[in-house]
Amino acid sequence: MPTHNRTVSSKDVAALAGVAQSTVSYVMSGKRSVSQATRDKVEQAMRQLNYVPDAHARAMISNRSHIIGLVTETTENTQGAELFPLLHAIQNTAQANGYDLILVSPNNDVADMRRLAMGKLVDAFLVMDIRRNDERLTAARDLDIPIVPLGDPGEHGPFHCVVSDQRAVIEMAFKEMHDIGTRIAVPIADARGGVKGFPFLEIFTEHARECAQRYGIELQPFDAPNTYWQSIEPLAALMQQWKGQGVCLYARSPRTLAWVEHMMLLTGITPGKDIGLIGECSDHFAEIQPVPITNISPQAALLGIRATRIAIAQIEGAEPDAQVELIAPKFSRRATTMPGFAG
Repeated sequence: MPTHNRTVSSKDVAALAGVAQSTVSYVMSGKRSVSQATRDKVEQAMRQLNYVPDAHARAMISNRSHIIGLVTETTENTQGAELFPLLHAIQNTAQANGYDLILVSPNNDVADMRRLAMGKLVDAFLVMDIRRNDERLTAARDLDIPIVPLGDPGEHGPFHCVVSDQRAVIEMAFKEMHDIGTRIAVPIADARGGVKGFPFLEIFTEHARECAQRYGIELQPFDAPNTYWQSIEPLAALMQQWKGQGVCLYARSPRTLAWVEHMMLLTGITPGKDIGLIGECSDHFAEIQPVPITNISPQAALLGIRATRIAIAQIEGAEPDAQVELIAPKFSRRATTMPGFAG
């Protein structure tokens, strides 16, 4: 019987259960048929000894690392309020299914993905920050490992992509503007440090124009040249002109959204009464602002859960269902939009 000052091994489990050590491995891996009576004895011994196989043992038994790699770009422009709900959902779903998560933020995405995959250090990749015709996905076709893109590359190939329905997000925002009587919509374009090639940015520009035309709302986009506070300072002077004129602002990043509301309050503008404000962010972020903000949640947690489950299913043998799966957003009216605010 093992003592309390050393790690319990599969050999200890086998001795207590009265079976061969290889039988313990078969029970854990499921690779060979084991009678129910033998399985029960092994599992009872594992519980009695509080046996938890270490990562190396699990990998040897199952030929899997039980690790999922999350490939994402983290820069000075990364916004925690956007990333954390998604990251927590992925991590929790992975752990609930017996997998760990590693964050891969490489300089050379393709080479590092190949190194991790060929070394069997990960069982699957979730790939974020998807660009149009993303070269990482082109290269990943040869890795012989499940890949789940969190975004639409335009040509999804053999991959099951999962993405927030950006068109539905914009539609919800402009429908709310129409319902409260907005005359002028001001979408605030967050440059995200000048990055290009992200499909959701193209959709934002194109579909906002289409929705404004359909609802008869004048569109006056405000283009922020970068992601710094100074880039939105000109809004302060414009807000005094817009006060009481049926103007509604629409911010599609949490940081910009919070800055805009603080600027309103500092300049004597009452959000929802003098100027409308709608944001794309999580419900939690919208609720904790000084004036709770009307928001469209992209349901990042649902996206993360769904993408992780797809990856795990493919690790365990499911064939990829090549498609782009859209996650529906959720609209919540709060204090920053009021019907009839335009007078």
